[in-house]
Amino acid sequence: MILQPTAPRAWPMLPAALGLLALFALLVLSHGQSFAALWEVWRKPEDLTYSHGPLLLLIALGIAGYRLWREPQALGWNPSLIGAVLLLAASGLWLVSTLAVVKVGTMLAAWLVLVGGVWSVFGVRGFRILALPLGLLLFTIPLWSVFNEALRSTTALTVDWLLNATGTTTVRDGAVLHIAAGSFSVDDTCTGLRQLVVAMPLAFLFAAWIGLKPAYGWVMLGLAITMSFLMNTLRIYVVVLAGAMTDMQHYFVQEDHIGLGWVMFGLGMLALFFTAARL
Repeated sequence: MILQPTAPRAWPMLPAALGLLALFALLVLSHGQSFAALWEVWRKPEDLTYSHGPLLLLIALGIAGYRLWREPQALGWNPSLIGAVLLLAASGLWLVSTLAVVKVGTMLAAWLVLVGGVWSVFGVRGFRILALPLGLLLFTIPLWSVFNEALRSTTALTVDWLLNATGTTTVRDGAVLHIAAGSFSVDDTCTGLRQLVVAMPLAFLFAAWIGLKPAYGWVMLGLAITMSFLMNTLRIYVVVLAGAMTDMQHYFVQEDHIGLGWVMFGLGMLALFFTAARL
């Protein structure tokens, strides 16, 4: 038997990986101010809403590396006119947002520049290969904060209805719930935005993990958003009910109710994914 020399298994992916790294390095350096501002949002100690950013970035890099390992030929040179148009439009949006000093706009535009860059250089096939890791990065941009007020008012309204329906008399004043023992305000840590921006990428990761078709992936996204909202609403309901039953002396009222929210969120998402996997 004659042994034939073989190239290392990683060799086929090296040209594609190096090309992708060179493209991203060029785009990140040319829009460095926006990416640096996004990094600061991830590391902001007084607001942990987007503190999952570095973790999602690592996951995105891992998925991209795995897909290049499996299909290195997918990132061959394949210029796309549609991708070039998207790249130019994203660059224009970035310039306008920079001049108008709209930080969220510059961050979103910088992300679109990455998408347009991949599409324009590697074509639609390359974009499809990297769609999931690129999509995950969208959930690290603070554009989702626009839903904060809607979440606040909807949560307060739902909790008010639940409390009155279960025998606890409540008077709602905007996002403030008044009961006989005291008052509760649905502030920025109680709107459920933190759980929402975690639930959405989790839904897509789960859909990709079990191989769901794109249409069912969007269904999972909707279910994850719904579960996130329900668990946060139930958490606030439990806290207010505990305050009403203990004259505001319960641990959840006096000490900590944030941890309760994450526990309930985790259990709810696990139940959702377990059920979806079974079905």
